[in-house]
Amino acid sequence: MNTKSKTFLFTTWEGGGNIPPAITIARQLRAAGHRVRLMSDEANREDAEEAGIAFHAWRTAPSRPDKTPESCPLRDWEATSPQEGIGLVLSKIMFGPALEYARDLAEVLDEEPADLVVTSEMLPGILAACESRNQRVAILSANLCLYPLKGMPVFGPGLPPPRTEEERTLHEQIRAGTLQMLDAHVDGLNRARVTLGLKPVSSVLDQLTVAPRYLLASSQCFDFPMEAVPEQIRYIGPLLDEPGWAKPWLFPWPEHDPRPLIAVGFSF
Repeated sequence: MNTKSKTFLFTTWEGGGNIPPAITIARQLRAAGHRVRLMSDEANREDAEEAGIAFHAWRTAPSRPDKTPESCPLRDWEATSPQEGIGLVLSKIMFGPALEYARDLAEVLDEEPADLVVTSEMLPGILAACESRNQRVAILSANLCLYPLKGMPVFGPGLPPPRTEEERTLHEQIRAGTLQMLDAHVDGLNRARVTLGLKPVSSVLDQLTVAPRYLLASSQCFDFPMEAVPEQIRYIGPLLDEPGWAKPWLFPWPEHDPRPLIAVGFSF
């Protein structure tokens, strides 16, 4: 028996590309002899159980029963602008149901404690629940840093580091606009915090400080250079296991077909 075995609880939501990295690191921890569970939408049960990971579905928080378009709570393909699409994620996943995510986590931890909760950066309600219970927690992102943290490049526009005063001003404007967009939904987070016995925060960034580690499942090579990476941030590299439903790909064309191929994929 591994006397150093720990218990990990991963929490995330059905966002497509964020699921395989969480399952990959959970599987690796399980292979190392640790007790690992995943809490997510019911649609992710099969993927988790195929990897040998115990699974809990969300109970009151949004939980897609399957991965069909009809079950998607966002329906972001109907958005008329990128801003509207982002707004749907903020209101329907990140901040609107923050209290429901927090309560679901609390119930599962009451049933079986965890040495560490590892949560998606897009579930701040989980961070609030952990803060209210003095529960150790780490943030896991499937890509680059979503939030405009000091020292980090601004997520989204892909701008290179500023070289002139004019470019620095532009970067600050984008950073301020991003934070304003996030903080427009801080009431949903504070609803959860107050119910959990915590004080309200003035900015959603304040909630991130409860996690001493913010893990980015990417390489720093894919980020722009920066003078100093925040102490909280750790680049842990891409986590690229094949999902359980993947099958070997068979080349459908003749071996020496001269026509060029174009790879098309979703997200980033």
